[in-house]
Parts: sequence; C-alpha cells; structure tokens
Amino acid sequence: MSNIKGPVAIIHCGRSATLGYWFNRFLSDNRAKFFDLSKSRNLDELVNYRSIIIVRYLHLLDIPYLRKLKSNGCSILLFIDDDLLTFNFFSDLPFIYKLSIWWKTLRFKRSLHSFLSCILVTNSNLALITSKSLKNDISIKIVSSLISSPVSATKKIYRISYFGSSSHVLELKWLYTLFSQFQSIRDDCIIEIIANNYWRKIFRSIPRMKIIYPIPWDSFFLDSSFSNVDVVLVPVLPSRFNKCRSYTKFFDITRMNSVGIYSNHAPYSDFIRDNIDGCILPNIHELWINKINYLLANDSFRSNLLINSKKRVKDFSV
Repeated sequence: MSNIKGPVAIIHCGRSATLGYWFNRFLSDNRAKFFDLSKSRNLDELVNYRSIIIVRYLHLLDIPYLRKLKSNGCSILLFIDDDLLTFNFFSDLPFIYKLSIWWKTLRFKRSLHSFLSCILVTNSNLALITSKSLKNDISIKIVSSLISSPVSATKKIYRISYFGSSSHVLELKWLYTLFSQFQSIRDDCIIEIIANNYWRKIFRSIPRMKIIYPIPWDSFFLDSSFSNVDVVLVPVLPSRFNKCRSYTKFFDITRMNSVGIYSNHAPYSDFIRDNIDGCILPNIHELWINKINYLLANDSFRSNLLINSKKRVKDFSV
C-alpha cells in the first residue's frame, strides 16, 4: 500500500471486519479520510483526493462520478477480500447472499474497466480467480500490508443490559427512546437486550446494540453468571400486570456482579434502597441517562452498591 498516492479517500458502507482489520493503519494517517456511504452519499469532496479506495461494494449512482474522477487523473481502486466478481448459481452460498453480491458488485463487472484503475485482493487464490473472471484489462494486486497492528479497543468499553422479555412492550418502547438518546452522546457503550424478531427490527437501528434471541432460563443463567455487565436497567411502566411483579431482577443483577437502575414503581420503589443497593428513578429519560453516566464514571460508587446488594442477598438466604 506504500505506492498508493495520498491523500486517500476510503469509501465504505458502515463498520465491518473488512474495514476494521484491513484498513486499521489508515486510522492514524492524516492523509486518509473515511467516507461512510451508509450515513451520507455526498461525494463532492472526493475531488480533493489523488486515490480512492472502494471497500467491497459499489453503487450505481456513484459510477458516473468515479468515471469522471478517473479521467481527471484520480486512481480508483476496488478492495475485495472475498470472491465478489464470479457467480455460481449452484454454489452452496445462500441464495439471498448470492443475490446481494450480484447487486452490490457483480452486476458492474463488465464496466469495471471504465472507472477502476486497479483491484486490490488479499491473497493469491483470490487474485487468480478474479483475474480469470475478468475479461477486461484491469490490474490486480495482492495487498497484505494494510494491517499495521491487531485491531483492539483503544479505550474502556462499558456494557449496559436490559434482560426483560419481549412481552414487556411498554418498557421496550420506553427503552428505545432512552437507548437512541444515550448512544447518540456516547460511543463507548455496548447495550445488550434480549428481543424477538419484531423488536430486533426496531432496535437494530440504534448503534452498538447487541441483540440476543430469547433463550431458555438455564442457558441465560449460565451465560449471565459469567457476563461482564456494568449497569443493568430495570424500567417498570405503570400497568396492571406490573403491580403484581416481584423483585427477581435484583437477585439476577447481584448474581451478575452488576448494579441496577430501577423505576420508582412497584415492586422496586418499596424494596430498593436508593443509592445504597441500587438506584431508584422516575421514568424520565434524562434522569436515567445522567445516572448511567454517573455510575460509569464512578467505579467506587458502583462497588459500594454491589457490596451492599450482596449483603442484602445474603440476608435473604439466612
């Protein structure tokens, strides 16, 4: 990659393993800039770059502009780390995946030479297959020097969880607003929920969500016993059903060595000792966001909450 002339524009569609591993070195290169087309399709700024790397996938609307940039001397490169330029109807890949490959890359195969300067591949087998599949004279280069170091998180990542079932409709609606607002102001938190297909479609639009399919209790018990959750949220919205709930979640949260934020509503309003073994709040999003931020910023306070929670659980067992 040392022969790619800068400044370099890297076009991609959202975060991915391809981007994270193969383009890690560009994160610290002040001559490189990433353009996420899943957020904006404004490519006018590309005229300022000498090289443009397209990560895996193309878009029909971008091709005329890329063709113009190439004619003006810009180097246009397509980076692929899978066989995206051949199609075998009888392959064992799922049909929807094959259709996706065709739509995003393969259907442009005959016109690639008109706007590409080079195709970058990650291994010799991919280079050979790609070369055989293309009838046009396009340079193919094997690159293995994009990775400068293993990808790892550069800062502490926090984990926030909600373990209610998908039957808690009121709570999930309330949490959707909370999570949307919270993730818009922080980028260091993974939010984990259990949700069925209906709710997965709703929550997947929120960044950094880990959505788990419903699992049997014994599987949940084993998995959560070894989880590393910082804060668990237990919102309770007013309803006839919720009036009769018990405070089981308190025992779950304590068993997980975590701390909880609970609604100021039965059954927790008369059970949790606020700021002693948990946090009690009215169902106001801003207050919950502020409390989550406070808990994440104060390890000693969280530790005291957990110590008191464990003492209280021990008292129950006596």
